[in-house]
Amino acid sequence: MIVFKIVLLVVLAAVSLVLAVVEAAFYLVKRRRMSLLAHHSKWAELANDYLDDPSRLLMPIQMGTYTAHVAMTVVITSLFLDLLAHWAMLIAFLVMVGYLLVFRLTAPYAIVRRRPERSLLVLLPAFHRYAQALRPLVMALRARMVRDTGGDLDEAGAKAQAAPGDQVQPASRLRRESRRHSGRDLGARSDGARGNSGGGDKAPGP
Repeated sequence: MIVFKIVLLVVLAAVSLVLAVVEAAFYLVKRRRMSLLAHHSKWAELANDYLDDPSRLLMPIQMGTYTAHVAMTVVITSLFLDLLAHWAMLIAFLVMVGYLLVFRLTAPYAIVRRRPERSLLVLLPAFHRYAQALRPLVMALRARMVRDTGGDLDEAGAKAQAAPGDQVQPASRLRRESRRHSGRDLGARSDGARGNSGGGDKAPGP
């Protein structure tokens, strides 16, 4: 029984760490570089979709990590309950504080700091399957939040952070403009490359 609890604790810690790494890569990734990769990889295009709608990624992450942390606390408490009785809960609390500081707030950013784009693309296929499994619950919660705020989920968050008197653009409009500008940048780069190639083929004049 003790071995089973230890194995379960390790599995829960691994799940929490992987989700934390995905979240860290998401926060560190640069949108412009992902746009340049979108025409080469379907996963880069999917990453752009998540960047357009962050709650689709962050809500499953938060559900998974919070559930894993609660379960880890229960398992740690049960491991020490027979040995230390009344001190078991305090030990579980201290262990979880140390775990969160090291494996939730520090290690994930250290892992993905150098190449967050690559880390996100590597983890995205497995994470996307997990997010799809939680999609009905996520959509229900999003619908409830939109109903409570009276508008788009991202737009409501922007309004909450805006200064008094500032005009907030609708989130859907901002996403369309971002995609349009990304397309123009890619087109300009492509035209410039063709122009340089054509110029190099011309023979020098007299």
